[in-house]
Amino acid sequence: MSSERKYTGMAKLFAIEEKQQREKAAEKAAANISPPAISSAPEVTAAGVISAPPENSTPAEIITAPEISTAQPLQISAAEPIAAPAIFSRPEQHTRIPNEIFEDILPTLRTSEQSILLRLYRLTWGFQKDTCHVSMGKLGKACNLSARQVTTCVQVLEKRRLIRRVLVDLDNKNQHARGVTFQMLLPQAARAKTAPPANLSPAAKISAGEETSDNKENTQKENTQTQGKPAAGVRVGSRFSIEECRRYAKHLQSTGQGINNPGGYATTINRTGEADEL
Repeated sequence: MSSERKYTGMAKLFAIEEKQQREKAAEKAAANISPPAISSAPEVTAAGVISAPPENSTPAEIITAPEISTAQPLQISAAEPIAAPAIFSRPEQHTRIPNEIFEDILPTLRTSEQSILLRLYRLTWGFQKDTCHVSMGKLGKACNLSARQVTTCVQVLEKRRLIRRVLVDLDNKNQHARGVTFQMLLPQAARAKTAPPANLSPAAKISAGEETSDNKENTQKENTQTQGKPAAGVRVGSRFSIEECRRYAKHLQSTGQGINNPGGYATTINRTGEADEL
């Protein structure tokens, strides 16, 4: 038994020595490997000619830039513009909403609750009344919400005392009449005051049938002056009196001379330039 142990121990020693020798030989071989040759930079001669690199130098690897595919543009193309829907309603057909709703109330609500509140405001004060009757399905469709979301939002708005459910009619025989009557507790926006009419010129007022006090006074003065004064006629100064003119007219009639058309005009002249004796 003792001899076998000796041989076994010696064999292990030999194995360890061989392993150590192999490791030393490997280390020597690694130490004897020469470093790679360093290629010198190309020399520039006095004439400005660059000398060729040595023969044993290997050319550097040329890295080409990746090709740019034309199918993938460098920039993202702009989205296709979508035209806004046309508005056909008249200017007076719109809903007036106070700025306080946007500034003080909507920031305290979630997006779904904001949508329900604005929709109910449209259905009430948009038609000049504080109540509206609408089904939960139509309300959800208009706000793009589910029925459960609509119910939750209505409960929140009721707790905030922004709306109130006045009547719930879900058993009506007429399906279109089923729904909930809501009352909007928010106030209506104040109506804008109409501007006073613009000042019209006197000519514009007369054309519109409106007489000013100055025009009335001028009209009254003109009427008074017209009634008080006789009609203007042609007057000729004469040195003869009216009685003398009458006597002379009778003389002309008796002698067949003068005007043959009393009240008209003379068709013939039967007189000479000499005066007749009376």
